[in-house]
Amino acid sequence: MDKVDPLALLCFQSEPDFYPLSMFAPREVFVGPDCQTGRDRRGTLCQNITPGEYDLAEVVKQLDVTPDIVVIKPDATGRNVPRNIGAVPGIKVLIVGDTHHLVHPISWMQNYAFREPFDVMICHHARQHVHFIAHAGLKAPCYWIPLLSVNPYPQPVAPRMDHFLSFVGDMGRWHPYRRHILDKIKESGLPLHTGTVPQDMASSIYARSTISLNISLNGDINHRVGEVLAAGGFLLTDRLAPESGLETLLEDGKHLAFYSGLEELTDKIGYYLAHPSEAKAIRMAGQTKFMAEHNPGLKRRQFLDLVFEGKAAEGWDLSCDPRHRHAIPADALDLIKRVEAYEEIQELHRCAVTPGLRLGEGIDPAYATDAVDLPRLSIATAQDSELFALTGTKDRIKVADPHSWHDRDDAGCILLAKADQLSPQRLESAPPTILLPDSLFDPLSGEAIETLKRFGYRNSGRIAWRR
Repeated sequence: MDKVDPLALLCFQSEPDFYPLSMFAPREVFVGPDCQTGRDRRGTLCQNITPGEYDLAEVVKQLDVTPDIVVIKPDATGRNVPRNIGAVPGIKVLIVGDTHHLVHPISWMQNYAFREPFDVMICHHARQHVHFIAHAGLKAPCYWIPLLSVNPYPQPVAPRMDHFLSFVGDMGRWHPYRRHILDKIKESGLPLHTGTVPQDMASSIYARSTISLNISLNGDINHRVGEVLAAGGFLLTDRLAPESGLETLLEDGKHLAFYSGLEELTDKIGYYLAHPSEAKAIRMAGQTKFMAEHNPGLKRRQFLDLVFEGKAAEGWDLSCDPRHRHAIPADALDLIKRVEAYEEIQELHRCAVTPGLRLGEGIDPAYATDAVDLPRLSIATAQDSELFALTGTKDRIKVADPHSWHDRDDAGCILLAKADQLSPQRLESAPPTILLPDSLFDPLSGEAIETLKRFGYRNSGRIAWRR
């Protein structure tokens, strides 16, 4: 194995141009459904594969390479799913990405990791999901490497600003909350510039905008955070949950600015448009911070130290995270139920403007501590628990009498309940979506099903009932 000049085989879905050159090693070969066979414009050897599952050992044989490291980034779309990786030489690294959206993204990733022999797992977009991966009982340790695959395009200091306020990025079907925020900004009359352009052009826009806006897809640290900072832009981004780790990387008012909700967003837009010198100081500090601590060359050296020597940079090992230590599943079935419920709640959070979660009597409080990392989610539970204090989530979980909940017509609310607690009186005031996690392994009785149907609920998932 060559530790001085290693060769990394990258199995990624997106084309190589999206990522930094030599992201993981000085020499790289790229395999994926969106790249073209041959040398790309940067000289990287690429091999196109048909979307879906494929035998990686056969691909490596065709390429006639001997990798020292194999880095695989699959997701629940199933477009890039290498198999038989144990027959390929090199250290096997799983990139745990895109677990914050798609259909059953966390359980899909857990199942894939169980079926292939990985040595190391790395989460980069959604630090908050590391505890789900760690609790699955996989042999490979899981680390968090923030801003790992950001492809920076540093820009010179702009002599003038072309835009007051800009957002560059996807505004399509995956982003209903983002569209809501952007529409409200436009309705307010603020001078918002939007568009979708290649990364290098986007960086020029960031550098020439007084404010560059970011709205995460679903509580994740997306690439735009690093791209705006690297370009020397002033970043105004949504405040994420502490479990995301964003505030351990960057300081509000020093390297960027945070907002929570539309009102604070519009207030801060107005403030920084009126105080451009403050915005300029923040943008300069943000770019300096990114280039000093998150530039691709540094990330590559730290990555190689991790996979070859087992040396994790500060903040990457989350084994002491409170939820990792205290919100431990009782067994494998308990973890499966919790992930199933979380994925339903996470999908609601992606779509709803003001999502809510209500935990009925007898529900494990760990369901609340799992969901607390969804930043817009309001959580109310019927009973207090010492777990809330142990996991540092007590101030974000409200304990309230269920009779005070009035969520019947709130499409953005979910009730997490036990089937034996669903009395006709409770169903009269229950929200449109009910999750029954115990029913995943303990099917509902005919009587319970008929009661749910009588109140207009229909089964719409493995544990979900909706009306």
